[in-house]
Formats: sequence, C-alpha cells, structure tokens
Amino acid sequence: MNIRSVLIVVAVVVGLALGPSALSSAATAQPPIRWNDLAFILVGSVIALFLVLAFQVLLRNYKAFTYGWSAFALLAINVVATGISALATSVLTVGVQPHSLMFLVVGAGMSLAIALLRAAFRGRLQSAA
Repeated sequence: MNIRSVLIVVAVVVGLALGPSALSSAATAQPPIRWNDLAFILVGSVIALFLVLAFQVLLRNYKAFTYGWSAFALLAINVVATGISALATSVLTVGVQPHSLMFLVVGAGMSLAIALLRAAFRGRLQSAA
C-alpha cells in the first residue's frame, strides 16, 4: 500500500469520526443555515478553490499548484466523509436539516473544483510532479 492510499484511508476515517461534532457545530451557526444557503455554499466553494489554485498557474508557480491540488484533493475527501457521517448522524437523530448537509455540500464543491482544475490544467499537474 503506497502513501497516497494510506493518506486517503486516514482522511476518510478521520472524516467519519468528525461527523457528529461537525454536525453540532453546523447546527449552532448564526444565522441558522437554510435550504437556499446550500446552493450558495456549493457555488462559493467551487469558485473559491478554483480561483486559489488557478491563480498559482497564472503566476507560473506550478509546484505550488501541484502541492495545493494534492492537499485540497485530500481535504475534499475528508470533508465529504465528514458530510456523510454528519448526514447519517442527523438522519438517525433529528432527521434531515439544512445544516446536516452543509459539510457534504462543501465537500462536493471542493471535489468539483478539483475535477475542473484537473481537466483545465492537466499538463501543469503532470509537468510539475
């Protein structure tokens, strides 16, 4: 098993373990998270992550882009696992609420941004590795 596989397994396990505490922190958000806020959170996470890493390409800092892409890909896996755990906890306790989907939406946005960056800058990822 290589280091990448170990890091992915650790990210998933830690994410699943953090789900209940993430759910409670999202539940205490002020103002409370509403259903229409989830779309804004999704679009915002896609745009923010894409701009942060695409800016590295514009600066011709391909090594930072590659390291950033790798780190954010691992973080996206962790946040999706946290979101799955938070959603499962919410379903088993109080039912599906907007805040129970927040981490899953953020993770989905991060994953989409990572996929878009890979498609847009595939040559930069390979040349800097």
